[in-house]
Amino acid sequence: FFCLLICGVWPLYLALARDQHTWTALIAEHSRHSLNDKLLNTMDTILESPVALKYFERFLQREFSVENLYFVQDERKYEALPPEQQLQEARVMCDKYFNHDSPLEINIPGQIRQNVLDAVESGHVGPDTFAEASRAVVRLMTSDSYRRWMVSAEKAELDREVDAPMAVLGALGLAMGHILAEDKAAQHR
Repeated sequence: FFCLLICGVWPLYLALARDQHTWTALIAEHSRHSLNDKLLNTMDTILESPVALKYFERFLQREFSVENLYFVQDERKYEALPPEQQLQEARVMCDKYFNHDSPLEINIPGQIRQNVLDAVESGHVGPDTFAEASRAVVRLMTSDSYRRWMVSAEKAELDREVDAPMAVLGALGLAMGHILAEDKAAQHR
């Protein structure tokens, strides 16, 4: 802890102490929206946050449903592919997630599965080939996995990881606020 304070927090404190405006803005932003609230309270923000995603993935592995997360991540990458690479990648994704003997078969309605398989088989693929399946998987994760995630050990561990630096910054904010107030008072004397 002492090393963290000296090596990590003290240089931050010194840098911010020189710039009252930056420090004030940082504290104001923290009080308006805690990092924890920003990262953890919607499925989209979990998928966009590397820190939250790590814990969510660990939770899904424990729940034996990590294939849903991997599919959504792969689908987002697929959407960005140039057209000439889409058919080959669509075949890989079908082998990975859609065929009944797939190692990471996703649980989606049969008609959506068949629509994807038909499109890939016919070669008529585009950036939205997996969009309906991705929406179905995200709905499933939101209504099922996400609810259990919010009360999981992994979520609690993430909360501790995110809140610890914020607690240090909050304590520094109080100390910095007192120092700045004293400096301001001394200037007016």
